[in-house]
Amino acid sequence: MELRLLRKTFYFMRHGQTDWNYHKRIQGQTDILLNDHGRKQATDAQKHIGLSCNIKKIFYSPMQRVQETMALASGHLDIPKIDVHDLKEWHMGTLEGTTPEERLLLGELYFDNPPMGETKIDFFERTLRGINFALSHEDEPILIVGHSGTFRALCHYTNNEFEHIENCEVVLFSPATFDAGWDIKRISL
Repeated sequence: MELRLLRKTFYFMRHGQTDWNYHKRIQGQTDILLNDHGRKQATDAQKHIGLSCNIKKIFYSPMQRVQETMALASGHLDIPKIDVHDLKEWHMGTLEGTTPEERLLLGELYFDNPPMGETKIDFFERTLRGINFALSHEDEPILIVGHSGTFRALCHYTNNEFEHIENCEVVLFSPATFDAGWDIKRISL
């Protein structure tokens, strides 16, 4: 059975910057807090997820950097906010904490199947379960707050080529009107 993303409109936002983001270290499921810049990014994101988006519910990863981002960016919204375990970042095993230079020495061989971590396929399937759980709720549109890995999985399931998202960037995903594809629009940078 082929796994598919439920066809509903939703917003996605990546968490604010951490020190490990700044130093380009893989975080994975290491629970790193936002740095001061990340807190400012999350506070500034309020204007992008304000009333004009008409968000009905927020679903978010239970990791601290996402919880803090969600709280700072949506504190002004009186709507349900639900943490979803399956939205946690990709468990990268022994690659967590490594710098780009260290990863270059290891080679790309390990990236899709990191030692002591979660395979790319398992991560994508888990993430899809979490996203579809959020999308299965009647309210629309929703906001999903997560990680760069979550966005990478979304790009995979929407057949989209751009797999990079900045910290606290907001992206709108909408089912295409005339085909089975998706319209994806960056709301903020």
